[in-house]
Amino acid sequence: MARTRRCAVLGATGFVGRALTADLVAAGYPVHVLARSPPHDLPAAVTVTRGDAADPGSLAEVFAGADVVFHLVHSLREPGFAGRDRVIAERVASAAAEAGVRQLVYLGGPRPAGETSAHLASRSEVAEVLLDGPVPAVAFQASMILGRGSAGLELLARTARLPVRPRPGWTTRRSRPVALADVRHYLAAAVESAPLRGRYDVSGPEEISYHDLVRRCARVLGRPAALAVPAPLWSHRAAALVAGLTSPVPAAVAAPLFGSLDHDLLPADAPAETVLPPPPGGPVSLDNALRAALGVPVSAAPAGRAYVDDQVRASDAGPD
Repeated sequence: MARTRRCAVLGATGFVGRALTADLVAAGYPVHVLARSPPHDLPAAVTVTRGDAADPGSLAEVFAGADVVFHLVHSLREPGFAGRDRVIAERVASAAAEAGVRQLVYLGGPRPAGETSAHLASRSEVAEVLLDGPVPAVAFQASMILGRGSAGLELLARTARLPVRPRPGWTTRRSRPVALADVRHYLAAAVESAPLRGRYDVSGPEEISYHDLVRRCARVLGRPAALAVPAPLWSHRAAALVAGLTSPVPAAVAAPLFGSLDHDLLPADAPAETVLPPPPGGPVSLDNALRAALGVPVSAAPAGRAYVDDQVRASDAGPD
């Protein structure tokens, strides 16, 4: 009988990491996570190590006995995030090789042609470090992931609620937003696959501009049509400062996210379904992905797979 594969997760406190950790535990995999401030609502079966992803000792402890390592760490909140993420990637690749890990799984972003933003360049650099390492590595690339807890979704929803909103030129850029459910599917599917190598795009079924995505989000929220005012001088820095003052997303995080909108964030590599089975029933539609992420009931939904966001939190409380 084959041994159950053991998983290690870096970035389990993020919105993707939390969901993936719950999925892995539900599927019966032993899971070990590394976090500087471990949340209290992780499944009881999870082994938790308090530490930093840049610390080789912490990595060695978490990777010991692991078959698959998920690297979901991004350091946007910190100055010099690109340098820190590069160092972490180098140490992850080294520690994984020393521990005998069979598969590294990284979740990054798309690769626009030509000069790109610091945020996207950093994600691509991390992928290259892992792909060039001795352990088989796969880099899944997604533009905007629509899921609860996402900074990008928070910015999108706040903008969609405005009665009047600026419309700078960079909002015409296009992407393929993807449901968190579909990202979770491909990440979890990598556990039982043969070792994968290379970059694969994880994209939603619909290509859309950021401006139209805001309008679609407003429609899902039941908001009236807003007045979009051309704003050629509305910079990423201005948008980030406003976001920092009016939303839970710090300006330091919002700025690189807005900066990435200078590019069309469209698939450039082979789709993930060329190496892994697609989600049952196909990808979640854009409207259903927004409904799930925003907590809007899915009723009389248009074509596309409905998704129910089922969140479970463990408690020591008795029945009374």
